[in-house]
Amino acid sequence: MTCASFRRADRAIREECFSRVAQKQFASPNRYGILEQPLHAIECIWPAGCFLSYSLFDDIENMASHGSGMNHIRQKSQTPTKSARRLTIVFLCGSLEPGRDGVGDYTRRLAAECIRQGHDALVIALCDREDPLFSDSKCEIEKHQSDQGTAVRCVRWSRNDGWARKTRRLAQILRQESPDVISIQFVPYSFNARGLPFQFLRCFWKCRAVVGGRWHIMFHELWIGPQEGKPLSSRVISRLQRSVVRQLRLCDVVHTHLPVYREALAQCGINASPLPLFSNIARSTQFVGNRAINGVVNIGFFSQQDPVAEVRDWIVTFTEDAEKGGSSVCLHLAGARGSAAESYWRKSLAGKAEVAVHGWMVPEELSVYLRSMDLGITTVPRHAIGKSGSVAAFFEHGTPVAAPVTSVAHPHTGLFIEREHKMVLNSFADLKKFERRPSEEPTKLTSICHEFLNSMYIASSQHIRQPF
Repeated sequence: MTCASFRRADRAIREECFSRVAQKQFASPNRYGILEQPLHAIECIWPAGCFLSYSLFDDIENMASHGSGMNHIRQKSQTPTKSARRLTIVFLCGSLEPGRDGVGDYTRRLAAECIRQGHDALVIALCDREDPLFSDSKCEIEKHQSDQGTAVRCVRWSRNDGWARKTRRLAQILRQESPDVISIQFVPYSFNARGLPFQFLRCFWKCRAVVGGRWHIMFHELWIGPQEGKPLSSRVISRLQRSVVRQLRLCDVVHTHLPVYREALAQCGINASPLPLFSNIARSTQFVGNRAINGVVNIGFFSQQDPVAEVRDWIVTFTEDAEKGGSSVCLHLAGARGSAAESYWRKSLAGKAEVAVHGWMVPEELSVYLRSMDLGITTVPRHAIGKSGSVAAFFEHGTPVAAPVTSVAHPHTGLFIEREHKMVLNSFADLKKFERRPSEEPTKLTSICHEFLNSMYIASSQHIRQPF
């Protein structure tokens, strides 16, 4: 069948689907919680270029006759079809030191989920941290790492190794693997200590010229933000970082997890699609309801707990409001820097709240900790919380979050998913009204990985066409 025939068949199938759904006037939120008209909702789930199987007609007829609505189709879309071709994906990031690099942990988890969904994945860390296994004569470590029992092939290169050798070696690996997708997990400071990854950019251009496959980039960070009051050096670095980002615009698929980043990329002529962040801490326990015990409200930090005046003032106000409501507050500090922050918070709270330090914890312990909090606290500005792995971890465990730091220039909450907006609270009164409910949904990682893979299929035109 020719491409033109495929397009005609696709159009006919879509028209039939749309007419059947439209007769019942179903409407449903799309994947980001935005209410769409029924035809648009179907289009959102099966984008242009993806062919629908004839079995879908029966699903739509059942939907119309039994009133199951869009949920039936949405559930069906959560798992890639068996006919989808197996992809080989190579991920590129800065570091893969477990628990020490948020983007590295994110990349490992995404690669592991791709493997669990039936694909091949390899992760390469181009500028890894110091490791006892690195030496003057050994700048490469090839070793499997694990996520939830799934082994992931990982190659780690020392940050002290030269970029000329890295470029040659990367091109060699890409030729050997012959990947369908090369995914760059981009943070400017991951590839250069000063945040000016020009050598990485040259590596990208050289490898792109000699290796096939589709190139994908996930912008975890862009450039240094608003420059008012910043020194001249910061303004210069920001301009140079923008130039690097612009030169990465030729990637076939572009994602980001912040609305403000998406707008900034659009101003650079880059069309980025939203791909929300998932938690780097696997959910190992079931959700339960609000857990304030004996009148004690547990609020806590995870990782990000640097002294910030707005956060300090907000917590003081929160403890005063809780005391008026007959409750006491316990502030928990989790992460490697918990002990260093303890004295600051004890002094700032002046006995108005207990302070508990948990320090470094393994993922299973962290999951229990995140689940046990009534409220998470983040020092990340509200417009940027969509890029925070700590916030994503609280959300994954059903714990609402307070984000006291706000920006006049960016007054909106930095999240793409509508239901997560409702988990960002402003006061003790909001917490009293918030109801935590058990969740039977699959982990966010599963759905985000599915969306990532769908984007790769569309870009590579590798959807296997179903028979008619």
